[in-house]
Amino acid sequence: MRDHQISRRTMLQLAGAAALPLATGLPMTSARAAAGTLTIAYNVNLPSFDPTVGVSAVNPTIQSIYQAIFDPYIGQAADLSFTPGLLTKWGWNEDRTKITMELRSDATWHDGSKVTPEDVVWSLTRAADPKGGNPIQFVWSKINNFKIDGQTITADVVEFEPVLFKWMAFLTGYVLPKAYYEKVGAEGFEKAPIGSGPYKVDAFERNAFLRLKAHPGYWGPKPAFETVVFKFVTDPTSRVAEIESGGSDITFEIPYEEFDRLKGKPNLAGLTQPISDIGMIFLTDIDPMLDRNVRLAANHAIDKKAIVEKLLRGYGVP
Repeated sequence: MRDHQISRRTMLQLAGAAALPLATGLPMTSARAAAGTLTIAYNVNLPSFDPTVGVSAVNPTIQSIYQAIFDPYIGQAADLSFTPGLLTKWGWNEDRTKITMELRSDATWHDGSKVTPEDVVWSLTRAADPKGGNPIQFVWSKINNFKIDGQTITADVVEFEPVLFKWMAFLTGYVLPKAYYEKVGAEGFEKAPIGSGPYKVDAFERNAFLRLKAHPGYWGPKPAFETVVFKFVTDPTSRVAEIESGGSDITFEIPYEEFDRLKGKPNLAGLTQPISDIGMIFLTDIDPMLDRNVRLAANHAIDKKAIVEKLLRGYGVP
């Protein structure tokens, strides 16, 4: 591991878990990074900078990039408890017919302008639009009729959604800049996105790399690194090569046998950690598999323990 002490928030934002137990695979870290710069061999490409629409908005891996650039309404701690994000307070009234949210006053967009209650209202209204492309639209549409009083925002509850505020710390729960987005449009936003998160976009080449720089006006703790580079390396063999050559400091989703080999090398460290993941073996639904006894026999014939020990090198629960 590097001499730098990387906080869990930084690792979650910059290295694949996005404050949620959703990252998969085995990460490797190197001690050879240039001071102030973290380079990550990332296992997926970034198809869109908009964290609220389309398939990429609900891709767990990509959330780490989104949380580096954008702020969620509500934050989430390492133990999954909720913490202030752009919202410092939130809650229901007694009969669950209204919600109240308090926006922090010290947040700025990457262009230096202030994050306003209008940005929050616009982001929630846009997310609730059935034609807007938000995959979680069915949640956001449960509130409307927003009103602003200073930094306080209220809304009427159309239908009580008990997990509404949980979604504000989860997929698609990001605030975007109303004035800037309306000025440049969706295409312009893809070319030059801005958020209010700890890092701002410095350079981007699709399917190649993304370079981020620390946002000097960020309201939260100063990021651990001034510069973070995501190299989009979708081939696992190439990610192993990135680590061995020193081209990257961190990578994920490497083959289990390579993990065992690399973690014994000088200046490399490997981390395994329990995560939420599911591996499934599907049985066909054609003859003779329609026979229940045949399906049971096939189930008993699958040596799950051997799969964990031989294919997953023991990193799993049979």
